[in-house]
Formats: sequence, structure tokens, C-alpha cells
Amino acid sequence: MRDRLVAAFVILIAVGALLFGLPKAYQLADLVEDQQRAEVAGAADQTVHLLAVAGDAGLEVTPRLLAGGLGADDTAVYQAADGTEVTSQTPPGPGDLSVTRAVPGGGSVTIARSAASVEDRVGSALLWLVVPGVALLAAALAAGLLLARRLARPFEDLAVAADRLGAGEFDLDIAPQRVPEADRVAESLHDSARRLETLSQRERELAVDASHLLRTPVTAIRLGLEDLSSWPETHPVVQDELHRVLAELDRLSLAVTGLVEQRRTVPAAPGTAAPLLTMLEEELERVGATLVARGPAGAAYPRAAARQLARAVGQVAGDRGRVDVAQHQDLVRLTMSRCTPGLVRLRGLEEATAVLGGSLAADGTCDRVTLWLPVVLAAEVASGT
Repeated sequence: MRDRLVAAFVILIAVGALLFGLPKAYQLADLVEDQQRAEVAGAADQTVHLLAVAGDAGLEVTPRLLAGGLGADDTAVYQAADGTEVTSQTPPGPGDLSVTRAVPGGGSVTIARSAASVEDRVGSALLWLVVPGVALLAAALAAGLLLARRLARPFEDLAVAADRLGAGEFDLDIAPQRVPEADRVAESLHDSARRLETLSQRERELAVDASHLLRTPVTAIRLGLEDLSSWPETHPVVQDELHRVLAELDRLSLAVTGLVEQRRTVPAAPGTAAPLLTMLEEELERVGATLVARGPAGAAYPRAAARQLARAVGQVAGDRGRVDVAQHQDLVRLTMSRCTPGLVRLRGLEEATAVLGGSLAADGTCDRVTLWLPVVLAAEVASGT
């Protein structure tokens, strides 16, 4: 977008400069040629006057006499009435600018100025037109770059915000722009982020509630059927049917577990890997908690989910807590001590842990909280696996 804006702006200025400069260049060239012709005509009149004075004084016309009032690029050719010809220097060429005048008493004189000299004077005059034109194009290029950067930057920021939203980050921080269209797009992105965040939160809450609301009745029914099948009074045919129903209940329980875990787990978006330790360091430094890390340096998770977990850990740890991070084979253990999180913050930590497929355990006073996470490498997140 920026390149197209710069190209369009520069082309517009260049076309305007050409439409204005070309006619002016031709006019200036004609003006310089007319000026040169007038100078040659004036030199011819002076030479005629000089020859008339020389004739009255009885002086002989010589090349030195002819060159007396001429410039270095001018040539005088005197042709007497008897056909005798005297030239001040090299005879003029076919393309030279020349003017011929009659001499009193007979004969003629021709004053010529070399074509190269005329062309040099025209070029020098056009240079004063070309230099401002080049300066104008350079200024147009600089102005185009500044204007394009100013117009493209808001939309580049919007593209970054859209990528973050697509990766699952809902806390978009888009600064107000001076472009009304970009501000409207930013408002739409903010509204979409708020709606998506609300829907995602409701979905996670529904998944957590569904885990209890669905599994508890299924477990109760299964226990009742198992107890019924073990009664001595139950007929063998009925026991076989009860065993078949128990198998179906197991299938239903597995299906419920799969659906709940699928709802609670955020899929990794390609290219959105965030190192766990980096996110924890930033958040715990902000709240004033202590971080003791013994790995895992390579563990990474989807950025939005990792940010949610880091914030939840920071809220539970507080400004006096301590967080120990260690890796045990394929699991990451986070142990929070010297913390009094409260049930609300502990519930937020539980949801953030569940999103990443982990588990959480707390002691009776919640003074020590431990959570376990599966180790995911940045390459796996980046590939979307």
C-alpha cells in the first residue's frame, strides 16, 4: 500500500512538472536563439559601420580589422565589390547562425556565430529550468514517503491487531488514529474482540460447569446400575442387560469427557508461540512477585492462553508470593507459595490451567498452589500441532 501511494504521488507530480516544464523549455530555447540572433545582427551592424569608417580613411580590410569588434565564437566574412573575400578566422559552417549586411560603397559582410556556442547558451539557460524540476521531484518523493507512511501506518497497526485477534488475544490496544476510516475499523475490531472474549469466557465457564453437571449424574446412574446388577434378586437376563447399559454409559462418559476437554482447550494458532518463562517474568515483575526458574527454557504455548495463565499466576502470587518453575520429563510444574489467592482468583487460575490442558492442586488454606502443564515446544505451536 505504501509503495503504491508513493508511486502515485510521485507520478502525479512528475506528470504535472512535464506538462508545465516542456512548453516552458521550448519557449526558453526559442527565446535564447532569438537573443543570439539579435546579438549577431548587432555585431553585423557594428562591422558595417567599422568598414565604412575604414573605407573613408583609406584603410585596407584585413582579418585583424574584421575581428576587432567580434567575440571569440564569432566569424566575419567580407566580400568586396570586385569579389575579393576576407575572413577574420575559420570560415563559418553550414549550421552556424549568420546575418549578412550590405556595406556602403559596394560589397557585403557576414557575421556568423558557431552552432556549438548557441547550443551551449541554450543548455545553460535550460539548466535553470531543469534544476528546479529535479528539486521538485525530490521534494515530491520525500513528501510522498512521509504522506504514505502516515496513511499506511494506521492500517499496518490494524493488520497487526487483526492478527492478534485471530491468534486469540482479545485485549487489543489500538491507539486512536487521525484517519477516520482507520478509526472506524479499529472500533469494529474492538467490538469484535469484546464479543469474542465474552463468548470465549462463556464457553469456558460452560465447559467447566458441564464437566460437573454431566459427569456427576452419569456417575450416579452408573453406581446405581452396578449396585442393581449385583443384587441376588436380579435375574441373569436383567443383569446382562444392565451390563450392556453400563457399557453404553461408559461410552457416554468418554464422549462427555472428550467434548468438555475440546471446549476447554484452545487450539494452537500457527506462528503464535509464546515462551512460558518470558510471559511469567513480565507478569511477576509487574506485580512484584519472585520467580525461581529451573526450566523449561523451550516450553511455549499459544500466546493468548499463555498470557491468560501468566496473569492468573500473577494475581494468585501477589506482591509477596514466590513462583517456582521446574520441568519433570514431559510436564511443567508451577509451585506458588506464600500466597493467599482467595476462591475467585483460584477459580481464574483453574480455568487458565484447564485451557492449556493442565491440572491444579491447592492445600486447604490455599497457601501453596501447584499446577502441572504439558510441555509444548515453540515449533509445535508454530506448526499448529
